[in-house]
Amino acid sequence: MLAKEANIPLSHLAIHWLVAQEEVGPVIAGAHTVEQVRDNAAFMQSTSSTELLARAEAIVAKWQLN
Repeated sequence: MLAKEANIPLSHLAIHWLVAQEEVGPVIAGAHTVEQVRDNAAFMQSTSSTELLARAEAIVAKWQLN
């Protein structure tokens, strides 16, 4: 729902969220086609808003089982 509200694919939101996590090293996004590779690479040149990433973090925090 969050990705839909932001009008971006869920995969793009996931990649940006992962990149923003301090404890995550390099993010390797899988792709099946050259078009997917290009799309992921182009998207990584953009930035997600701080608000969008904060909302994603709040959703993830609800499900942490620490």
